[in-house]
Amino acid sequence: MILPRLIIADEHRPGKIPSGVLIATILKEMGYKLRLFVGNVDETTLRMLQVLCNQPVTLLDPLLCERRESFRWLFQEAASSDSLNLVLANLGTRWTEDAPFRVPRECKLLLDWLECEMIPVLYSDASSAITMKTVKEITRQFETEVSGDLRIRSILFRSVLNNREYELLDREVGRQLTAISVGSIPRTLERDEPLVTDLCSENAMQSLFSIRSAARQLGAMEDQVNWALFCAFGQVAAEWQRQPRLVSPIQEAGKVNIAVIRDASMSSSCASEACSAMWFGARAVKRPLSEASIIRCDERCPLSRSRSARRFLRA
Repeated sequence: MILPRLIIADEHRPGKIPSGVLIATILKEMGYKLRLFVGNVDETTLRMLQVLCNQPVTLLDPLLCERRESFRWLFQEAASSDSLNLVLANLGTRWTEDAPFRVPRECKLLLDWLECEMIPVLYSDASSAITMKTVKEITRQFETEVSGDLRIRSILFRSVLNNREYELLDREVGRQLTAISVGSIPRTLERDEPLVTDLCSENAMQSLFSIRSAARQLGAMEDQVNWALFCAFGQVAAEWQRQPRLVSPIQEAGKVNIAVIRDASMSSSCASEACSAMWFGARAVKRPLSEASIIRCDERCPLSRSRSARRFLRA
């Protein structure tokens, strides 16, 4: 089974948008078919992607799924073989220049369980020596703590002051690591993260105007980022081993409709509820909050009696 997939892991800085949001927006406007995922619980990133790319976004947190089998089944149901399945992840936070950079466990699990390429996106607003020290530490952690032959083969730099600084980084990457530099994002295109309340309002697109403008500026810059590599790295992912169902569909589930109450203020949720319904062979019915009512659970419903069903829905 062929599922082109790629992870973009951003170094986190409070109040700044992940570069993966800009990258997904640019690839979408270039005409690439995308399936979008967020690898950690981040409502702001979920909603930004949903509005900017005008398509559903699936939450794919390995810690919430708990088990490799559940995680791979969820990805398999939401992914598409004719699209680039793009996963945005949190690479971690650099607390001080002297403290070692620690990659969070969920980011390592993403690389291990998806078995695909990962492009780390690192800030390079410090000296090139400090940036390369961080790059080598991140590479070491993935090589020693992730099973298999998975390793970092490409890097993207952001908040680069000028082309001269990027040339130094590009040369050091080639000299010290077996990796290539995908490109750089200028410091002038850094944008602040909008509020979740603004993203869930009727004027959500207006609050993202500066981010969309930055994406179009970056996409129009010649030789700034090698965009073709994103699709190429997605294509070289290992063949996907189909994940079988963990439980058999309940026989009576075909008669069950699962109501999903939605509202604009809660629209950062994703397509996972439909996948949960498909897990049991049921059908998800979306209802607006204004027309929905809370109904007493029918104890005769097979979903309410299934221990595995309750455990999966809680996850």
